[in-house]
Amino acid sequence: MLAGDEYLAQRWMDQYNINVRLTATGQIAPREDLADEKGMFGPLFSHLTMEFGTRGGVPAKLTSDGNEMMGKYFAKGEPAGVRLFHGFPETLDGVIVKFGQREHVEKMLRNGEVRVTPSSFYSQASLSKAMHDLESERQFHHPAFDAVRAGRTRAKTTTGIEGPIEDGFIKETVRCPDYVLWCACRDVDRRMPDDFNADAALIIRRPGIFASRFEAGLKKLWPRVKIKVGPVQYYDPCSFVHRNERPIHLKHFQFAYQREWRLCAFPTASEMPAAAFNIELGTLSDVAEMVALAA
Repeated sequence: MLAGDEYLAQRWMDQYNINVRLTATGQIAPREDLADEKGMFGPLFSHLTMEFGTRGGVPAKLTSDGNEMMGKYFAKGEPAGVRLFHGFPETLDGVIVKFGQREHVEKMLRNGEVRVTPSSFYSQASLSKAMHDLESERQFHHPAFDAVRAGRTRAKTTTGIEGPIEDGFIKETVRCPDYVLWCACRDVDRRMPDDFNADAALIIRRPGIFASRFEAGLKKLWPRVKIKVGPVQYYDPCSFVHRNERPIHLKHFQFAYQREWRLCAFPTASEMPAAAFNIELGTLSDVAEMVALAA
């Protein structure tokens, strides 16, 4: 109720972004997997639309921007992801999928060559919207309705965080030290190839074995390194369900359509690499297959 139109507009676009998918036949459809084990994102879209209704309705520009966002997948005709996964079912359970350029995916399959990246890399403004994120920090927005009613411009949260009131919230940032990670998708999602400028994908059908080999490869570099593997959980800054979890496996819900799986490693400060680097795990042909667009 107290948020500015710009704040609402960003939340509306984030919801639009995650609530649509490309089907196997190249149609735009509602996403069927809007829930996680702790909450539901779908209803938020209705709440935002209702709030805009009290302000004269959803701005026409928002609707056109949302349509333009999905229209980019059809800029060259049939979406790349529909062509890449031709003959595949709508979804694949129990897999992880790495998208990339054919030459790099071929090296992954043949040699197990994977690129490990410091989380700070993804803060670069030059990256695409699908990749740009502050991976070592997460925001939580504490409602300050009572403080606003009392005429205050600053307030303290129940967790003891004090700050200015913006859009009706006290905005808290939770940070963690830099770490390294490798990311994939938990499905044959047909939006990903265009989002990541990919013409190929590695479908890893035995993620557990892959993760074990990856961990062993990293421990050759850092024998005592700690590893965390698994699916990302998506959070809403205005909800506190995930407030006490570390940022490393949390991402803003604007990325929820990506269904990310990641391997994170935590070398010591002196071991932390300054840039991305490659390691080789050995052939992955026994646990994975590659698909690629025709040259």
